[in-house]
Amino acid sequence: MKHLATTLAVALLLTACAPLPTGDSSSAPDPFTAHGNEPFWWVELQDGRMRLRQAGEPEGTVDPSRLRVEQGLCHDSMSGMPYPYRAWLTLDGREWPGCGGDPRELLEGVVWELDGTALESPPTLAFLPDNRVAGRGGCNRYSGTYRLTGEGLRLGPLAATKMLCRPAQMTVEQGFFEALEAVHRFDLNEGGSLELHGAGQKSLSFHPRSP
Repeated sequence: MKHLATTLAVALLLTACAPLPTGDSSSAPDPFTAHGNEPFWWVELQDGRMRLRQAGEPEGTVDPSRLRVEQGLCHDSMSGMPYPYRAWLTLDGREWPGCGGDPRELLEGVVWELDGTALESPPTLAFLPDNRVAGRGGCNRYSGTYRLTGEGLRLGPLAATKMLCRPAQMTVEQGFFEALEAVHRFDLNEGGSLELHGAGQKSLSFHPRSP
């Protein structure tokens, strides 16, 4: 899973004309969760068994073969949250679409570099295990925490070193830190870039930094 975000960045370029997937639950990691809306369903696959929850129904178990899974960017149809897997669950003779996996897999394993600056060393952002973030702001190193909820992404509080740099670097860095702490959701576009969205029209765009 370490390089899943990089893999998806490439895969997104190939999905526009992709045929309907033919995967099954065997292509999912273990453990694995997936869910869908209208009607609501949620499944957890673990050790070859699959639990199912449905609105207004008691929790039960179903055959894992009812779940089809394909690695690829998926957006929750209600919240818009991106997920690393597409999923389809067969219930009552009909196939219902949904999303699966952990959104953290889209963020971790990559150093993201900020687009749109003229700095020789643009700001960077890395999502680390244990809900931590770290990077460079254009001048200083910083670190902090992040939180993923069912509705979005929050970053901060952030702490940074106190080096002084050229005014242009300091200006970019101050705006970068302020924008990070205002983020409330994220997405990946078809080119594989990471987009962090804040209040109003404010957003930050990043690309995976080359090794």
